[in-house]
Amino acid sequence: MRCKHLGFVYCDNCDPDHIYDFKFSSPIKKITSKFKKVNPMVLKYGELGGVTCKNCKHLERHCGGNKIYPKCRLRGISHGAGTDHLVNWEACKKYAV
Repeated sequence: MRCKHLGFVYCDNCDPDHIYDFKFSSPIKKITSKFKKVNPMVLKYGELGGVTCKNCKHLERHCGGNKIYPKCRLRGISHGAGTDHLVNWEACKKYAV
């Protein structure tokens, strides 16, 4: 039965105190979809195709604490998470070895 107050199925009496008594007939699948991050340089310069940024000469690795943060020189380098670059992104047309 649909609850007229909350808009989802939870009990026959439409009583909020019984919301946790509802039993599902089958297990609920966990949804683990991630939003695909897009390389901002591909949006700016276009995609090269078949190559990742891992071996590009513009990719720098900056150390901070006990971690290494990859940064692309073409994007500009800040010392924050906003310019972190994923090495497995598809390379842009400015890729160089």
